[in-house]
Parts: sequence; structure tokens; C-alpha cells
Amino acid sequence: MKRKIVVLLLVACGVVLSGCKLQRGIAGSGVRKTEKRELKSFNAIDTTGAYEIDVTCQKPASFEIEADDNILPLIKTEVRDGILFVSNDQQYHSSKPVTLRITLPELNSVSSHGAGEIKIADAKSSDLKIESTGAASVVAAGTAKSVTISSSGAGKIDTSNLRAEKAKVEVNGATSVDVYATEQLDVNVSGVGSVRYSGNPKVVNKHVSGIGSVGPKD
Repeated sequence: MKRKIVVLLLVACGVVLSGCKLQRGIAGSGVRKTEKRELKSFNAIDTTGAYEIDVTCQKPASFEIEADDNILPLIKTEVRDGILFVSNDQQYHSSKPVTLRITLPELNSVSSHGAGEIKIADAKSSDLKIESTGAASVVAAGTAKSVTISSSGAGKIDTSNLRAEKAKVEVNGATSVDVYATEQLDVNVSGVGSVRYSGNPKVVNKHVSGIGSVGPKD
């Protein structure tokens, strides 16, 4: 009986400690606040962390963050060489996600190193690059002469509403990709990822190693 009690206590302690690990960092206050930030011009975005990001390609350019008021100072934004870098220098947790709202005239590149969601609307680009090295969900709509997609994690990338002439997709991991191309599609899948395409491209070059798959969208 005593042994059972000891085991139960150890299990309970483990659960408590696991819960503590899941809640590491600064706790959000629950008081939501929106902050506008003045930034230098940029045409590329690079994020590290978990955010909900809404990007609209239009003028004028603007940038704002919505988060708990004590979390806002933890979100760092810096523009270097035309790239907006977003990161956080301390761990935190809150009941609602940190939301970024971005408008800019032209978007050439998006890189996500983490989780969260990125939505891109009204893109107009000669060559749009989308990179994910975590478990983010990325959705893009608009037009592009070409789109380049690379993923080395999990998550989902959907550019089926981004009308592109050419598309190049590189998947290393378990990402699911939906892509649109009318002229040429080049796909390389390594792992368990999947690529579904629409637009009836005239040329399709594909290479699959592993149990991944490439095929037209139903």
C-alpha cells in the first residue's frame, strides 16, 4: 500500500513538473494592447517564434502588434538589409497568440522558423520565396511570375490561390504543400511530405525519395 502511495505521488509530481515546463516563461497579463511601430522599409520577412501574421501587399506600409501588454516589449523587430526580423528574447505564454499585422507595397520573401500562422493577401511579385523550418501554416494569395517554396519541418503551405507561371518546391520533412503553376513545376520531396498542384502546368519535373507524394489536386 505504501509503495502504491509513493508511486502515485511520484506520478503526480511528474505531472505537475511537466505542467510547469509547458508554462515556462513570463505569463501574459490578459490585458490586450495594440502597438504600432515605425520601421524602415522592407520587402522580406523573417520570423523566429510563434505568431499569427497577416500580410497585405498594398500601400501605405504599416506594422502593428497585438499582444498582452506585458508581452509586447518582449517582441523584437529590426530591419536589416531590407529584411524585417521578428523574434522574442524571452519565453512567454498567454491565452491568446501574438498577432502581427503588416502592410507593404511588395513582398519578395517570407521565412518562418517556428510555429504559428502566416496569411499573405494580394501578393504581386516577380519571384516570391516562402521558407518554413518549423511547423508553421502559410497561406498565400495573389500573383507571381514564379514562386519558390522550401520546407524542412512539418506544417502546411498553401499557395493554390497564388497564381504563378513557374513554381519550385523543395520538401524535406512532413510538410503538406498546395501549389499553383501554369508553365512549369519542379518538385523535390524527401521524407513523408506531400505536394498537390493545380493550374495544369505544361511541364512537371518531380523527384520523390521516401514515402512522400506528388500529384495533381483533386
